[in-house]
Amino acid sequence: YVVRAANTGISTVISSKGEVLCELEPLVDGTVIYDVPVNTRGTLYSVIGDLIIYVFAVSALTVLVYDAVVRSRRKLSKNIDKL
Repeated sequence: YVVRAANTGISTVISSKGEVLCELEPLVDGTVIYDVPVNTRGTLYSVIGDLIIYVFAVSALTVLVYDAVVRSRRKLSKNIDKL
C-alpha cells in the first residue's frame, strides 16, 4: 500500500495492486480515512540483511582475481616461448 498525505497535492491511499482506494482532490481541506492492513511478515532483506551484497562483492572480486591470474599466465607463457 502507498499512503500519500499532501498539504497542497492529492492525498490518497493506493493498494498493492495499484487501485486508488480513496483520495482527496488537490487544494481541498479534509481528511482521508482508510484502514490499511499492516504487513507483519519479514521481508527478504530483514531475513538475510547485507548478505547478498557480500556475495556479489566476493563474486566480483573472484572474477577479477581469476582474470588477473589468467592474464599473467598468458603473459608468462608468451615470455617463455620467446626464450
